[in-house]
Amino acid sequence: MITKDFPHLDIFPLAQAESWRKEVYRPIYYGHKWWAKRLGSVFRFIIGTSISENFKVNEFYKNSKVGKSKVILDPFMGSGTTIGESLKLGCKTIGCDINPVSYFMVKTSLQNIDIKELTHYYKKIHADTIKKTDKYYKTTNPLSGKQCEVLYFFWVATLPCNECKTIVPLFNTFIFSKNAYPSKVPKCQIVCPHCLTVNEGNYLEQKLTCKKCKNLFNPHEGNTDRTTFKCLKCSNVSKIGNTVKKSDKAWSYKLYAIMFLDENGKKQYKTADDTDLELFSQAENELKNLKNPLVPDGKIQEGTNTNQILDYNFTEWKQLFNARQLLTLNYLLTSIQATPEPYKEVFLMLFSGLLEFNNMFCSFKGEGTGAVRHMFSHHILKPEKMALENIVIGNGNSSGTFSNLFQTRITRLFKYLENPFEIKLKNKNSIEKIYLKEPVVVKQVNNYEELINNGNLLLYCRDSSSLPIPNKSIDAVITDPPFFDYINYSELADFFYTWIKLAKKDDPAFMSDSSRRKEEVQDNNSNAFLEKLTAVFLECNRVLKNDGLMIFTFHHSTLQGWNAIGQSIHDSGFTVVKTYPVKSEMSASITQINNGMPINIDAVIVCKKMTPNGISLKINVEKEVQKLVEDYNNQGYKLGKGDEFVLRAMKELENSS
Repeated sequence: MITKDFPHLDIFPLAQAESWRKEVYRPIYYGHKWWAKRLGSVFRFIIGTSISENFKVNEFYKNSKVGKSKVILDPFMGSGTTIGESLKLGCKTIGCDINPVSYFMVKTSLQNIDIKELTHYYKKIHADTIKKTDKYYKTTNPLSGKQCEVLYFFWVATLPCNECKTIVPLFNTFIFSKNAYPSKVPKCQIVCPHCLTVNEGNYLEQKLTCKKCKNLFNPHEGNTDRTTFKCLKCSNVSKIGNTVKKSDKAWSYKLYAIMFLDENGKKQYKTADDTDLELFSQAENELKNLKNPLVPDGKIQEGTNTNQILDYNFTEWKQLFNARQLLTLNYLLTSIQATPEPYKEVFLMLFSGLLEFNNMFCSFKGEGTGAVRHMFSHHILKPEKMALENIVIGNGNSSGTFSNLFQTRITRLFKYLENPFEIKLKNKNSIEKIYLKEPVVVKQVNNYEELINNGNLLLYCRDSSSLPIPNKSIDAVITDPPFFDYINYSELADFFYTWIKLAKKDDPAFMSDSSRRKEEVQDNNSNAFLEKLTAVFLECNRVLKNDGLMIFTFHHSTLQGWNAIGQSIHDSGFTVVKTYPVKSEMSASITQINNGMPINIDAVIVCKKMTPNGISLKINVEKEVQKLVEDYNNQGYKLGKGDEFVLRAMKELENSS
């Protein structure tokens, strides 16, 4: 069907609705962090229309087994969207990714788990770790003198003044906590720049007198911007980068505030006192005295997405955590290690996933939000001046913790496999779940012969340019290849890899120092990217049946990216027969907002093998583009200039094949 028609206008509103709550509507791909996750509803349609002549919108909501006799391959499986949607449609599915973190998360997520047993082991791990670490997450309520549970610790980076050598805190703003809607709820928390006392204030006011030292200051200001900081004692302005390089070590952090729950369960703020500092010191000493702690010793390697923190003298992955975090993570991972399979793997995935919410590159989003802004919110490794320390295990009141993520990620994931559903728009403001009535039964196997005889899922962690799959055995290749530039997944994935390998020392995929591989397709050099992508596409051509399709999604904001894709398609013996636009990632993501020409659509590129007597049907590119723009405008979806560029590029690609 997809070579003739594809319901992209019908898909768009559905995909847009999914994009706002992807982790809720497609939880099987959100057990762990990965980048550029594509929408499950889009790929369900792509797969259905690639293997069926009649996969209309009504088929989407059936427990359709249109793929019963089909074999699907994804050579760049990433988070596993193609894999999961193929299994739901009854296909036998092969997934491959060269990155061990991707392989680990897909393999762990797509298995049938007894949720009751899983919950039993969760409670045991939780209790074991709390018993050893709970004392480090307590504080004294200054009003009642009673001990209370901490929710968050607030830290600030410090550097020495180049003039007077005073240790200077680096505050972007002295308002460290405010409501998500401060004009409606103006109450906020302000740290005094002179004595670091926590003051409650009004966000709408420009002046505040500190309740302790009586100094008057503007809470909206800070003493630092992107590149410089001002000494609060002598007012000297210094370059942050130069000061860091001169010190020859990563900047230090100072604890200045705590959010806690009082005796009545109400959130309160306090200035960090001597007892709080002493408690942290005790955690430091306990960590130092541990024999063979489970703490990563991996070095941060140079790379496009790691050079920034190397410039700040963060040279080891463990430096991204403070001592209390490392101590708690050690005890948590130790308890997980004692858990039997397959539950051990699930909790290891949960452990790895919570790392992005429990390190010193996290920050506070504010009251009335998910609170913790995780370290990859900008898709880069960005040192955080005003850092937030989460409570690793959790107490039900904080996000991004072991207890919170067990419920919102892990339990939700395996419940979805037991009772899968699709979402349907009742109207613009209402969504209903249509349950598919049968569970997703996963039978993972070790080779192609087992897949054909008695399995439905075969996963590889290897270079996809050489696969142990017979010639002309695949019905469709459906994938989402990496960009040649922008975000290097393996450089960022090393953050997780260095921890996972602590628990998987005997796994061949985790025996290297890094998740990076020289064969990985991502490469800032466009010629190297072209060469490696073509090698994978050539392998796809070899294993694909003569009448099979290779379909992939793609978008890029430069002609260089599109030229590389077009050349690779041609050099690997394929021709483009159709292209369609579909909804891409959530429009309001930080990455999209920061892009001068944001792109909200992907191109679906449908390819067939070249034939000697193939006939190329030329199209009127401008006419096709304008028709698509009008169609979307008529549906109330205004496409931007970045989107129009993608439409034009994909139609030029179709026209030139």
